Amino acid sequence: MSLRSKTLSSFKNLMRTCQIVFREDQLALEASRQRIRSEFEKAKCLTDERQIQELIKIADDAEAILRTTVVQARLKEDGRYEVRLRKDMPLRDNIPFKL
Repeated sequence: MSLRSKTLSSFKNLMRTCQIVFREDQLALEASRQRIRSEFEKAKCLTDERQIQELIKIADDAEAILRTTVVQARLKEDGRYEVRLRKDMPLRDNIPFKL
């Protein structure tokens, strides 16, 4: 796979993941889209293959973190939060903290 196609694939994966993670939250969705575009735009003129591969790795890692750790919560009328878990979200055991 060429470097250009890897870059494009990372960009598309990040955008898709943001659409899934931030669905129904237009403010977060728009902010994430703008940030992704600006970061890829900044790196547009890079020619060093190693730097480009490093940035692709960062983008792929960011996508994985978004997909596996970010949840949406909505405040309900009774003061509690309703959390939306996605099917692809890995559930981890809660670890109680002691103070």
